[in-house]
Amino acid sequence: MTEKLCLLLFETAYERIGRRLEKFASMVEFCRMTKDGEIHTDTGTVDAESFDPNLAWLSMDLMYHGKVPDFVSLVTGSDELQWVQTANAGLDNPVYGRIAATGTRLSNSDAQALPIAEYVMAHVLSFFQDIEGRRQAQRDSKWRYRPFREVSGTRWLIIGFGNIGQRIAARARPFEAQIVGVRQSGASHPAADEIVTQSDMLAQLPQADVVVLACPITPETEGMADANFFSAMKEGSVLVNIARGDLIDDEALLAGLAQDRPAHAVLDAFSTEPLPKEHAFWSHSKVALTAHTSNAGSGLLARGDDLFVDNLAKYLAGKPLLNEVDMAAAFPGVGKAK
Repeated sequence: MTEKLCLLLFETAYERIGRRLEKFASMVEFCRMTKDGEIHTDTGTVDAESFDPNLAWLSMDLMYHGKVPDFVSLVTGSDELQWVQTANAGLDNPVYGRIAATGTRLSNSDAQALPIAEYVMAHVLSFFQDIEGRRQAQRDSKWRYRPFREVSGTRWLIIGFGNIGQRIAARARPFEAQIVGVRQSGASHPAADEIVTQSDMLAQLPQADVVVLACPITPETEGMADANFFSAMKEGSVLVNIARGDLIDDEALLAGLAQDRPAHAVLDAFSTEPLPKEHAFWSHSKVALTAHTSNAGSGLLARGDDLFVDNLAKYLAGKPLLNEVDMAAAFPGVGKAK
């Protein structure tokens, strides 16, 4: 009989989907990390120092309970690690470099793409429709005529056209918006009317009514939203950042807002998190900010569970994995997949 693979996951994730995993029980032993950091298997508690998992699921549960560092230490210390599924879309956290250095296969997540797309649409519509102004008129008992801006006919520049960018495009297009995507490959995509590369990005900004930052943070993208970026933006446009705070030069954005380039900024990610209470964004009349929670939709956990179960089945069957990361491209020079 073939020896079972050891899969490490957090106990609350196992409690949620344990029954769905029973069909893999002949091939997999489910090893659960508890909230106290212990490792439990079907036969008892395992010594963490001698523990060598083969597979691991870095689920949202670990982030909620502050156990990511402990979990990552366990998996990166394993000589037998073969594959990790993460709940994250972005891989800029140093823990992923540590995982890459082990030569392990890695799959990221697209579970957050749907709520992030809805978040973007909600905020753009709120600004275009002047929802806050309408509510203020109601509070003031004022019967006011308030014209609003339509999404139809607007041009959207979505910088980063992966799973998240494509979901945003799929929601804006039915409103009859024109979509221009920015992606590294420059390859066309059915969700976009046009695809350009980052080298053509500045030339696109003067025509864009909505600019969405949905790209990973890399040496090429860090700080790209600088003074030149904002001076090129269309007057009256909207900027939405649901990616990483370090994409934006904060002082350059404040200067751009003063010139209505953009006229409104929706910010869900910041260079320093939590955002310091004294930061100018908190009280700025042209800024709507949230605490890096654009992904916090009601279906996030369920989609993450579905992705993991589906990918586990594919892994065990030797089939291509969903969202498998090109480790050589994502972590050049760090390690080669086993």
